Amino acid sequence: MCLFEIVSTSNGLKTEINRRMRLYSSHMQRTILFFLCLLVFSAVPALGQSEADQYFSRAAERAESGDLDGAIADYTKVIELNPRDIDAYNNRGNVRKNKGDYKGAIEDFTTAIEFAPGRAALYLNRGVVKMRMNDPHGAIADYTRAIQKDPKNASAYYNRGNARHALGDLQEAYDDLSRVIELNPDHGRAYANRGKVKMDMKSYKTALEDLNLAIASNSKIADFFRLRAKAHRALGDPKLALEDEKAADLLGN
Repeated sequence: MCLFEIVSTSNGLKTEINRRMRLYSSHMQRTILFFLCLLVFSAVPALGQSEADQYFSRAAERAESGDLDGAIADYTKVIELNPRDIDAYNNRGNVRKNKGDYKGAIEDFTTAIEFAPGRAALYLNRGVVKMRMNDPHGAIADYTRAIQKDPKNASAYYNRGNARHALGDLQEAYDDLSRVIELNPDHGRAYANRGKVKMDMKSYKTALEDLNLAIASNSKIADFFRLRAKAHRALGDPKLALEDEKAADLLGN
């Protein structure tokens, strides 16, 4: 239907004007329809990307930006659309962990493990939460399961070594951290933590060797210098201890 109509003029002019008005009206209608289509298609999933994929991608972006509640809501939507999406449970568990919802995180990791019992990372992630919940025995059990699934998982050995150290199991902690270093010779924190274990064993000279290696791997971590300062003092060298303490203070982290 025409948007405009001329109601009185000479017949020829009236016909020509009405014809042009119809053309203009038709063009306007097509233009409006085009922009309406743009609005509609911008609101639907991208070509080749499912609705669940869109929620998953947005959840990751929200988590990265610090919008943890938004990320949890999006991962929950993914799970509603696909109740067996292991990665959605795992990622929501990590976001819940970062938010301090440890109970919810444990539930998510446990559900993911039920669907994928052979995936080492799921046990590792659940173990991290258990440590935060002051359950080192439960954490060690999960780290051990992760190692059983993936015997070369350096992170599982590292975390288990730290948990064992927290329990005072020095030799087992030493063994785990040594295994980390075998798997990843550049793991500075493994050298530092093994150095701490050695100091608890009163083996200050070899502890100092590990702390030298930790600092050589990363000289920007103040705690490494603080630990080495303690080793220097234990070995009767307060001057070097003071130098390390000053270095730590300058780093300030």
